[in-house]
Amino acid sequence: MSNRQISENQLHALAEGRKLLTKEALQRGGLSHIGKHHSEITKQKMRITRLRLLRENPCLRLDLIKSLLKCERCQKQMNRYARQNKTKYCRRCAGIVRQDLEYTLLKKQWSSLSPIFWSWLAGFYEGEGSLSYQGGHPGIQIGQKEKHNLDYIQQNLRIGHILFERQKPFYDYNVNRQAQVRLLLESILPYLQSPRRLKKIELVLRDISQRMT
Repeated sequence: MSNRQISENQLHALAEGRKLLTKEALQRGGLSHIGKHHSEITKQKMRITRLRLLRENPCLRLDLIKSLLKCERCQKQMNRYARQNKTKYCRRCAGIVRQDLEYTLLKKQWSSLSPIFWSWLAGFYEGEGSLSYQGGHPGIQIGQKEKHNLDYIQQNLRIGHILFERQKPFYDYNVNRQAQVRLLLESILPYLQSPRRLKKIELVLRDISQRMT
């Protein structure tokens, strides 16, 4: 056994609040009478002795990171970015949690929209819209020469953005955020009539659900 190898008691102490670690560190610093004189020891001295023990045992410092800094969702060890920003989730799970929250809030906002609007939007999408992948993620595009219909859609949905192409001229209404694309496709799916579009939307929804799990 090497000098840098640590015991299981020390690791267990780190995971449970570092009680045994503090006791062992204080003993190394010459403070063995912890029971009676614990109240007299300042927090600063306890921190110094704990850091001293971590410097002497690099593997102890690594096991501390592995045992205490884990993602709450997938239980995997978080990267340096997550440790520095003190987040609860790794980068992948943080994106999924944000999308779930955005999906829930948006669904609550759209609950006031009538079925007549959704049936009209489904027919408008079948005639003028398209569904394509951009950068590996699905997005919805609806194009028209007149802008007032696209403004009406954007005002009701409160998502997406409208781009103007000067060469055609043409207006494009785009929705690219995954939570928004998912909820929008789920909302118009019951009103669609085209079998080709139904099949494509079902495949895209399955792909998005797999990404968000």
